[in-house]
Amino acid sequence: MAVLDLVTIPNSILNEPCDEVTIFDDRLKDLVDNMFETMHYHKGIGLAAPQIGILHRLCVCEVETEKIVLINPVLTAQIKPIKSDEGCLSIPQMMYEVDRYEQVTVNAMNLDGESFRVSAKGLMAIVIQHEMDHLDGVLI
Repeated sequence: MAVLDLVTIPNSILNEPCDEVTIFDDRLKDLVDNMFETMHYHKGIGLAAPQIGILHRLCVCEVETEKIVLINPVLTAQIKPIKSDEGCLSIPQMMYEVDRYEQVTVNAMNLDGESFRVSAKGLMAIVIQHEMDHLDGVLI
């Protein structure tokens, strides 16, 4: 595994929408392993592909012992608006208050290209929403 370089503001790649992932191979699995390694190195709990300079709809999230890989995710349900204080690895040492939802449901694909649905609440729901924003070129 490798720690990859982070893309930080003001790099314009962070404002670009990402393309869908269409190839599910060992290179994708290696990329996901490297994304987790990079996220851990920088003490993050989520990382999206554009944050390492790759414009693909791919993100990884880890809260406590729960790890999620979301490929081509689509938000299908959101429950109970909340305010969230968030930081971002691409905007070092800054915190922002963001409108989020306490619970979300997402349809996505796994590393084998199979569809699945995940429901998350609390911090994991917030991390998922944050990382999915990156895939649409949205920063906090």
